[in-house]
Amino acid sequence: MFPEITLLTAIVWLVALQFMLYATGWLLNSVMLREERVAVLCWGGFMACIGTGFLLTALRGEPRTGWPSTAAASPSSPA
Repeated sequence: MFPEITLLTAIVWLVALQFMLYATGWLLNSVMLREERVAVLCWGGFMACIGTGFLLTALRGEPRTGWPSTAAASPSSPA
């Protein structure tokens, strides 16, 4: 059910966790910085989006068989 965890996947999980912690920090700081709440929430949302992207990348699994990874590695593709 779960993809095999390789070293690269473990690193991506850690980076996703780091960005989610950044997002949590920005969202908690929005309580203290009332005057700049809109900007702080924007940064928190941005960090949450980046963390979600890394999380989805970690869930993708190996080997990658999608078109971008196989077509880019194909020796017959025109230069």
